[in-house]
Amino acid sequence: MTTNHTTHGNRTHGDYPLYALASQLNRLRTPEEIAVVLATETRGLLRYDRCLVFLLEDERHILAAIEGDYTAEQRAAYRDYAMPRGTGLLWHAIERGETLAVPDLARDARVVATVRTPRVGEAALIVPLIHEEHALGVLFLTRDGVPYTTSDAHAMNVLAAHAATAIHDARQHEEAQRRVRELESLQRAVAIVGANLDRAATLTAIVEALADVFGYHHVSMYLREGDELLLQAQVGYDFYFERLTLARGVIARCVREGRAILLPNVADDPEYMEAAAGVRSEVAVPIFVLGVAVGALNVESGLERQLGQWDLALIELFSQQVGVALANVTRYEEAVERATVDPVTGLPNHRSLMERLTAAVADARAHGTPLALLFFDLDRFKLVNDAFGHRFGDDVLAGLGSFLREHLPAQAELARYGGEEFAALLPATTLTAATLIAEQARTALATRTLPTPSGHDVALTVSIGVAGLPETNVTSAEALIDAADLAMYAAKRLGRNQVVCWTPELGQHPSPRA
Repeated sequence: MTTNHTTHGNRTHGDYPLYALASQLNRLRTPEEIAVVLATETRGLLRYDRCLVFLLEDERHILAAIEGDYTAEQRAAYRDYAMPRGTGLLWHAIERGETLAVPDLARDARVVATVRTPRVGEAALIVPLIHEEHALGVLFLTRDGVPYTTSDAHAMNVLAAHAATAIHDARQHEEAQRRVRELESLQRAVAIVGANLDRAATLTAIVEALADVFGYHHVSMYLREGDELLLQAQVGYDFYFERLTLARGVIARCVREGRAILLPNVADDPEYMEAAAGVRSEVAVPIFVLGVAVGALNVESGLERQLGQWDLALIELFSQQVGVALANVTRYEEAVERATVDPVTGLPNHRSLMERLTAAVADARAHGTPLALLFFDLDRFKLVNDAFGHRFGDDVLAGLGSFLREHLPAQAELARYGGEEFAALLPATTLTAATLIAEQARTALATRTLPTPSGHDVALTVSIGVAGLPETNVTSAEALIDAADLAMYAAKRLGRNQVVCWTPELGQHPSPRA
C-alpha cells in the first residue's frame, strides 16, 4: 500500500498528541535533535518494534536516530550505512514522495538487506520527510505481526510534514549561524594574513587560514610568472603541480579570464586536474593586485562538504584581502630594498654589509672558523668623475660591481661600502686563500678594460686590503673593516694597484687616504 505524502485524511490517533509532538519538534534547533525526538516520541502515537530516521545529505541518507530491538552490531552498522540512490525501499519512497506501508518485508522484492534480514511477517511503514517537494529525510518503522494501516500512514504523513518543516527551519538556522561564524572567521583570517610582511610567511598564512579557519580540506595558491602559474603553498593534497601552464586547467582559466569559477561537480569539467583523491567540488578565485590578475586561490572538497555559492562569495571576499596583503608585502620589499640595496650597482649597501658582517664575525669567533674580508678602492676615481661627470662615474661603479661578481667566488658576499669602495665577505676562507682571490681579481682588472652598462670600456685598477679572523683577533665588524681598510691604505702608499694583507705593524686605526 502507498499513500501520497499529504497532511489531510482521517486520523484515528487523536489530533492532540500528534500536534503536541509537532509543536515539540518545531522548538528544536538541530536536525539531529529533531530526528531523535521523532524516533522516541512516535512510539506514543504508533506502536513499532524498530525505528530508524535517516537525513539526506547530497546523494546519501545518513542515520540520525535509531530506536528499538537492534543489536549493538546492527546499530553500529546502520551508522555507517549509505544505500546508493535508487536502491531499496527507502529510496523508492524518497524519490516518489510516497509513504509505503509494506505488510511483509520478507516477501517484498524491493528490499535490499544490507544490515539485517527482515523477519517473516515483519511489517514496515516508510515515510519520507518532505518540505516544499524536497525530501530531507525518511522515517522507517517496523513491527512484527501487525501490518500498518491507512490510518497509520495518514497520521505519520501529518507528523512527517511537521518534522520536515522543523528540519528545514533548523537547517536554515544552522546555515545562518554558520555564515555568521564564517564572516567572523573571515575577519580573523584577514588579520592573520595581514600580520605578516615576509612574502613566504604571508603565502603560507593565506592557505593555512583558508584551511584552519574555514575548515577547507584542500587549499592551494598559485601566482603568475610569465605564461606559467607557480605553486606558492598548499595543504591537504596527495601530490602537487609545481607549475601550471596558463593555456589549460581550471585554475589557469580562472587567472586567464580574471573570473571566479565554481564547479559543483569537477567531473563535469574536462580541464579539471586531479591532485587529491575523492574531490567532488572546486572553487577557483583570481587574486588581483592593482587590477591585474596575479594568481589564484583554489579550494577543493570531497563528500564532506559540497562547495556552493556561499563558499564562492566567501573566498572571493578573502581573495580581495589577499590582494591587499600581497600589495603590502611588495611595498615592504621595495622599501627594504631601497634601505639595503645600493641603487647604482644593485649590490647590498653599507647598512646591509654591516648587518651581515656583524653576524659573520660572531659566528666565526663562536665556532673558531676562518673569515676574510676584502676591501676594494678604485685608483684615481676622482679623475674619472672630473673628466666625464658623475653620471659616467656611476656607470663605471656599476660596471665594477658586475666585474667583481663575475671574478669572485660564488660564496663571496659582495657589497658597495660607499663612494668608490667595495667590500667582499668570504666566509670559511683563510687569509692566505683570500689574498690569492684578491690578487686574481686585481690582475684580471689590471690586464683588461672594464666594460660598463652604457657600453664604454675604461682602463682602471684597484687597491685591495685583506684582513681576516683569527689573525686580527677582532671582536666586531667595525674592527675587521678598519683592519682591511688599513691594509688598503698601505696598498695605496705602495703605488696603488696592489694587494696588501693586514699585519699588526699596520696599526689599529685608518689614516687619511693617499
